[in-house]
Amino acid sequence: MIKSQYPILLLFAVSVLALSCRNGNSIDKTQKSRDNVVIVKDNIKYFEPDSVLISDFSYIKVLGDYVVIPDLKSSEKLVHIFEKNTLSYIASTGDLGQGPGEIASIAAITYDMENDCLQVVDYGSKNIYSFNVDSVKMNPHYLPTVKQKLRDDVFTYEYHFLNDTLCYGSFIIPNRYRSNEMKIGKWNMLTGGVQLHHSEHPATSENVVVYDYSNEHDLIVECSNRFDLINIFDGQLDLKARIYGPEWEESGDNKQHFLSVVIYKDWIIAAYDGKDRQTGSMPTICHVFDLEGNYIKTLDIGYKIWRMSVDEDNDRLYFSFQDDFQFGYLDLKGILD
Repeated sequence: MIKSQYPILLLFAVSVLALSCRNGNSIDKTQKSRDNVVIVKDNIKYFEPDSVLISDFSYIKVLGDYVVIPDLKSSEKLVHIFEKNTLSYIASTGDLGQGPGEIASIAAITYDMENDCLQVVDYGSKNIYSFNVDSVKMNPHYLPTVKQKLRDDVFTYEYHFLNDTLCYGSFIIPNRYRSNEMKIGKWNMLTGGVQLHHSEHPATSENVVVYDYSNEHDLIVECSNRFDLINIFDGQLDLKARIYGPEWEESGDNKQHFLSVVIYKDWIIAAYDGKDRQTGSMPTICHVFDLEGNYIKTLDIGYKIWRMSVDEDNDRLYFSFQDDFQFGYLDLKGILD
């Protein structure tokens, strides 16, 4: 009797072992603490553009060979371009207005490397404008061309342009039954088709997210503003890892969690707050993870972070602050190793 049951028992044991291995490699990860803190406030270097007037509602974005500052409150030029290596001023473009080629409400900005063009989303005209950088340099009155019309049912919030048939970005989906949803996805500019990921956690149906995409690793990181939650996807929008942080609460906690995130080489750097949203607080720290979402350390920046952007060529992490000064960067060499 016992001998006859041996194959069955062996098969059961192997099945349990296989299931255990799968669970050990589960995409779900829970982190109970993030307390390896390194203070880097004294390492922050200030960047104060003195060639142009820039409002306090502006941010830095590294795009190709340029550092670009979109000015969301300017009454004149809305986009200021600087050389990435030296931070020397190049030109300003993007006239505020509602006429042909003018920008009524500037939103996302990205870069077409092959054609050396900045792409600017205008929610006012529902256009994506293309600015050729060489033309901007030569002609202060240059007007852009219309690259694409925006859809009415899915709003482009931020995106990375790879080519006309493949962009990665975050998108706002209006919903008559509840608040707007925000999800990351893929976008084909030629067809207008948007493919959104379908790995949303049930608790985060009205999520607000920040994201970054790495072409080198074909990887997307999505961080929640309303939950201590990080999702990592591959380029096919398949979920690779879901990380629950120490302050994860499935019912929500009215706190502001992640406000900005970048992928830098083999690391994910995410600006984290964790304070009550009603107080208007902003992150002063950045959690660092590897590309699988494992926690490495926390950088104490010491200033209020609004947005971040990374320059891998010069190993600089740029910050747009809401603090005593507006822009700065951190030299990342040796800090993450």
